[in-house]
Amino acid sequence: MISTGGFNEFARVRCARLSGTDVENVGYMKTERMRSAPLVAGGSVVAALALAGCGSPASVDDEGAGIGAEDSSVDAEASALSTPGALDSTFGTHGITTTPVRPVGADNLALKSDGTIVVVASLSDFQVASQVFGVLQYLPNGKLDTSFGKAGVTRTAFTTGFNAPSSLAVAADGKIIVVGSASSPDNSTAAFAVARYLPNGALDTTFGQRGLVMTSFLGKRDSASVVLLQKNGKILVGGLALTAFGRFGIPDTALARYNSDGSLDASFGQGGKVVGNIVGELKALALEADGSVLALGIDKAGTTAAVRFSAVGAALPVASSGALAASAATGSWLFAPNGAAFITAERANGISRFDVDARLERFALGGGADASFKGPVFDYASPGVANRPSSVQALAVQSTGKILAGGIGTTAVGMSTMGLARFNADGSFDSGFGSHGIVTTQFAGNADQIFALAVQPDGKIVAAGLKADDAGTSIVLARYLGL
Repeated sequence: MISTGGFNEFARVRCARLSGTDVENVGYMKTERMRSAPLVAGGSVVAALALAGCGSPASVDDEGAGIGAEDSSVDAEASALSTPGALDSTFGTHGITTTPVRPVGADNLALKSDGTIVVVASLSDFQVASQVFGVLQYLPNGKLDTSFGKAGVTRTAFTTGFNAPSSLAVAADGKIIVVGSASSPDNSTAAFAVARYLPNGALDTTFGQRGLVMTSFLGKRDSASVVLLQKNGKILVGGLALTAFGRFGIPDTALARYNSDGSLDASFGQGGKVVGNIVGELKALALEADGSVLALGIDKAGTTAAVRFSAVGAALPVASSGALAASAATGSWLFAPNGAAFITAERANGISRFDVDARLERFALGGGADASFKGPVFDYASPGVANRPSSVQALAVQSTGKILAGGIGTTAVGMSTMGLARFNADGSFDSGFGSHGIVTTQFAGNADQIFALAVQPDGKIVAAGLKADDAGTSIVLARYLGL
């Protein structure tokens, strides 16, 4: 039950800050703008004030004039807090958690069965290496889990070079498998890097060498991008193997399968590995009911295609055998749950040559575009804002079949925002989400963006991203209402 007296005081302050009259607490004003983003996307400050029941900026005074009738104001606030796309006020601070750990990038996230959130990121740690694996664990309420690692964070270096995580998976026993790449100290070569952690964040010493495994394919620059766990405990890891550096390098498809102890599974491919000029870097993996493996890759030209392997790594015709038993993806590529198609986010031309937008596309497993999919060209900017680029960096599908696309948008003055869009299963915008299907969340505006998405069983949407301001770079978690 909301106390209308207490709420009106909150609303008075909120309206004052929305109108810009409170200039003494800039940080809080930014937070209020974040909380209002699902409401004000596409509108001016005056429109935002009207939506909040505040009237025009000139009508806000110390007595709360212009706030409106108590009942309508309470109803408006309650409605805002339950709108799909609104920040979840029960998570972190007003729906946001910020962790200043000097990230180079926030790479991926996963949910544990108890609602705990695990994020992997590349972290700067020059006392140990040029860059390290960072694993952060958060409680379901958005607070760092201080029982995990060191105050909620674990840092791992395979070498003194660049150690860059790309993806992760959580096993049924709570152990965390993180994959990526580790370079030589002089950065001349790199290999698949796989680490397994206990539920408390310590490396699992029963896996590989003290919890770590490195695997080379062509001996040049190999990098793991995606990981999928099989029910029998085996671990599939996909990525790329470069034959040479620079523009002459061909991104060969690289796929490895490990036993539960970290050793390569000799029954898969050639000594546990499959490598070749097949479909480029693997971005998504899926298991079919018969144990065959579907993989989605992107080649040097940017073409996305699917490939299929038998349970022992032999090439198979690309065909669907029904609903997928399990799947995993990283970035803006994923398999449709029915196993018959895949979805990607592509660059699209905006209204001018300076405007780069995005578009979701769905393809049949064999490669043909699905003409029934209505994916529009879109950006994360407010309606009427042109010539500002947007890009999709993460995709997810809700249990309802609705598709989420998270990434980076740009405001009219060139500031970056976390962008989140939701589409119906046919590719059309979900008009009931945020403002016409779009939500933007802005912090400092220097590097605000979403890198990864996950959907909780209750439909709430967790986004991992990045922000940068004068104080440095931080990992950001945001949770949005999803039903």
